[in-house]
Amino acid sequence: MILLCVGATGARADSVAILYRQATPQATYAANKLQAALSERGVTVEHSRITDGREITLSVDSAHLKPEEFAIVPQGKTIAVTGGDNRGMIYGALALA
Repeated sequence: MILLCVGATGARADSVAILYRQATPQATYAANKLQAALSERGVTVEHSRITDGREITLSVDSAHLKPEEFAIVPQGKTIAVTGGDNRGMIYGALALA
C-alpha cells in the first residue's frame, strides 16, 4: 500500500493520508491530482503516517462498478474513491479534488 500524507497549516491541524494498494500510474496520477488540489487550499504534504486516521482511499472495483464509473463514499474519517476501472478511479479523484 502506498501512503501519501498531507497536513494542513495554520490553526487547523487537519491531516489526510491518501492511500492506494496498487502502485499503478493511474493511482499515482489520481493521488498527485488530489495532492495538488489540497496544496492550492494551503495544505502541505508530509511523507509520514498520520495517527488520527483521516484518509482518502483510491481503489478499483470492477465487480460493482462499470468501466469509467466511480463512487465517492464518506465513512467517518475516511473517504473512499472507487472506480470501475483505473480511468473511473481517476475521474473520482478529480471529482473529489
